[in-house]
Amino acid sequence: GPQNSDGDPEGFDSILETTLEYRFPLYNQFKGVIFNDNTFIGSDDRLGGMEHHHSIGVGLRYGTPIGPLAVDIGFDLNDPVSHYALHFRIGELF
Repeated sequence: GPQNSDGDPEGFDSILETTLEYRFPLYNQFKGVIFNDNTFIGSDDRLGGMEHHHSIGVGLRYGTPIGPLAVDIGFDLNDPVSHYALHFRIGELF
């Protein structure tokens, strides 16, 4: 991973990630999705001392024999105009 000028690793000692997703039927094989992702990162294991990053988003799923075709767009709650992500995938995430 990345290192600082002294050769020490950069980054965080702790990470906690959570996701909440709700899928609902739309039409035939199509499903809609709303989700909330949260990440907590810090230099120790105390949740109160960690940085919080929260996002929300929506998605569309189309069922196929090999798993869903999916497209999702998520937005950072603190800066949704500048910080967003668009994802495409085939199959389930594990």
